[in-house]
Parts: sequence; C-alpha cells; structure tokens
Amino acid sequence: MAARNNAHAIGKTLWIRSQQGDLSFAVIIDAKQIGSWGLKNPRCLTTVLHELIHVLYEERHFKRLGEEEYTADADTRERWLDGWASSLLDEFDVDRLVNALVGGLATKDDGQPWSLRELDEDQGIDWVQGLLDSLAQTPRLIEEQVWQFQTRQMGIDDLATVVIPDINDLLKLLSRTASRYVGTELWPDIVERIKETDASQRFFKEHLDTILGQLDDAQLPFEESVQIVAHAVEGIFHNSGLSFQTVPEGVYISVDTPSR
Repeated sequence: MAARNNAHAIGKTLWIRSQQGDLSFAVIIDAKQIGSWGLKNPRCLTTVLHELIHVLYEERHFKRLGEEEYTADADTRERWLDGWASSLLDEFDVDRLVNALVGGLATKDDGQPWSLRELDEDQGIDWVQGLLDSLAQTPRLIEEQVWQFQTRQMGIDDLATVVIPDINDLLKLLSRTASRYVGTELWPDIVERIKETDASQRFFKEHLDTILGQLDDAQLPFEESVQIVAHAVEGIFHNSGLSFQTVPEGVYISVDTPSR
C-alpha cells in the first residue's frame, strides 16, 4: 500500500493459497473509494483493469522466480531489490496496457478514443504535479528521519518503515507518470523539470536516466531490465543514506548521511 501522506492505494493484487494448496491471486479494491465515484465514472474501469492486469504480471514473476522463491517469507537484499525493481517495471507496463484497452472501450463525444492520460486529466488528476510535489517533500523527509536515527530518537525499524516505502512510492509515482507521458511532446520538458528538483540532483542522479531508459525498452529481456533497475534503485537508496546487506537474520540496514 502507498506510504506517503498524500498517496492513497485504491487497489492491491496479492497471492493467496487455496484450500487445496494451489497458488492463486486475489484483487482487493477499496469499495468505499470506488463506490463514491459511481459505475459510470471512467476511474472505475481503469482501476479494475489496472489490478486485473497486475495478475498477469504477477504470474510472470511466479514463473520467473519459481514458487519457492516467489512465496518465500525470509528477507534478503537480493529479494528486496528484485521486488522493488520489478514493481517499477510492472507499474509502467500495466498502465500502458490499460491505456491500450481504454482506447478500445471508451470514446469521447466526437468519437475519438480516450487515452488513460486524457481520462485522468478530465478527472482533474495531475500526475506530473503530484510527482513534483512528492519530489519537493523528499529531501526534508529523508534528512529528518536519518537525523532522528543518528541522534537515537528512533530505531532502525522505525526508520526503515518510513524511508524505504516512501522512496518506493516515489519511484512508482515516477513510473506511472512516465506511462502516461512517454512518447508525447510533453515528456522531454517533464523530465527536465524532474531533473531540476533537489531530490533528483541529490538522490536520483544518473540513476534517473537508467530507470527511465528501462521502462520503455521492449527489446531487452525482462530479467535483464530487472537487474539494471535493481542496481539503479539500490544506488538511489545509497544516496538517501541507506545500504543493505544480507545476513543470517535477514537484511542488515546501514545508515549514513544522505548525499548532498
């Protein structure tokens, strides 16, 4: 689920065990939120499609990793990074597929197909501004959390439960924003605005171009894209002050002063 104060997760796709022991997937949607829109609201359609398509991509991960690795409870650095990276790639691919389906299901008054971006804009959803606002908040949040840890005002568990999901939510927001604007004339300017932010210059650095390059690279095998993105994500965490190491007890998190 989304961790940011200004983010709300409407849907989630989870793996479950059937009574027979088979692995299946369940789609959970916030009925209170989606019910307030009404069934005629296009957001109902796009939300349901988004989560259903996630099932297809979760099946891809299941086949890629194998059941034992996919369902493992134990934490490792490698598993964390693989999960974070594949999630970024998934969010982009899922919304691109939603966009293609929406074009065949919903048309404007003039008969032209809607795009996912246009539907969002028509509902007053501004992904770009939401991303820029989140980027603006990130440096202060990371600095405050790391400082409180370094001055022993909080433990590593409290630090990790704030900073790790916060950075991952930010990267997912980047991925979903890219899914709507990559290939449009607006995208180059959006990328420049992202790069101008303090968060990008301090934490993303060269890793931003790496991640964006992999999101829309249909030529590279998915496994290789995951590895490349995982390395970039680890670099962003390192610039944010967090490093990860697999130890017998799980994952050891070391904390340093964030990059300037």
